Amino acid sequence: MRDRMMSVKKNPAELNDIYIVGRLIGFGNYGEVRKVEHKASKMYRALKIISKRFLPPDKLKRIYYEIELLRKLDHPNVIKIYEYFEDSEKICLILELC
Repeated sequence: MRDRMMSVKKNPAELNDIYIVGRLIGFGNYGEVRKVEHKASKMYRALKIISKRFLPPDKLKRIYYEIELLRKLDHPNVIKIYEYFEDSEKICLILELC
């Protein structure tokens, strides 16, 4: 499990340099989920885009908690997080496509 925690990190690169963003899968109050393709491996993953624009500070804190929680979990019944991207407007989580 320790190796998984070390490998999940904030990616400083641009999302579009690494992934091809595809169709909309779903949406919610603070963002949307899209299907993406990892350019190097050709693997499909889910991209959860969370807009910071109208996100209250307590909700933002919960997003960071979700990232930390997913980083620490490695179980077949729990969705995996591969990496995440962040800028001043949004947080983008790259997750296992279920």
